[in-house]
Amino acid sequence: MRFLTQLFLRKAAAVADNERIKTNVLPKTFLRGLGAILLLHAFLGVVVFIGAEFERRKVMAASPTDWLYSTPKVCGVSSSAAANTGGNIAAVGNASFTTFHSETHAKESDSLVAHCGECGKCSSFHDIEVIKSTTQTLTKDSTSCATVGLLTGLNRNLIAKCMESRVGFTNSCQDCWVENIVCSLSKCKFSCMKSVFILNESVNINGRKLNPCLEW
Repeated sequence: MRFLTQLFLRKAAAVADNERIKTNVLPKTFLRGLGAILLLHAFLGVVVFIGAEFERRKVMAASPTDWLYSTPKVCGVSSSAAANTGGNIAAVGNASFTTFHSETHAKESDSLVAHCGECGKCSSFHDIEVIKSTTQTLTKDSTSCATVGLLTGLNRNLIAKCMESRVGFTNSCQDCWVENIVCSLSKCKFSCMKSVFILNESVNINGRKLNPCLEW
């Protein structure tokens, strides 16, 4: 009887020792895994910040583009072309738009000013109206579509579908926006990851200037 009691006590002690070992091992394994995850996040964060700094230096060394936004040129459409649509100005085709040297030149040519700067792929009344009606959402929507591109390896088709469903530009104008998104993600991917995923910056910094992802 004493032998059986001692044998039982030994087995109970062995089981208790095994449980203590398991109890000690699990927290250590969990902490090691957690530490590895935190270390990986820190490493990726450093890579993103370094990459963003290199992109910033490239932008600072590039030729300025301020002249694109300070040109006196305007894009206009002839008054007669607008009148021929029966008041439906959106029906004026892109071919009817003309670049003029100045607003005065456009008025002297009996033309209505559609927008500042030279005419382009988005120089249609449909696209102009879309931009005017989405002033509060366009940047957010295009940023969402850029995120789709970032997560799908710059898939142009998916970016285009996103822009089509969220915004609704004409095909020619949409192509320009998609190309701009792809270019931004190709040249400024680290700056965009830093702004969106790490710093969680809003569209405007301090309510004035665009965040680096959108500005560059």
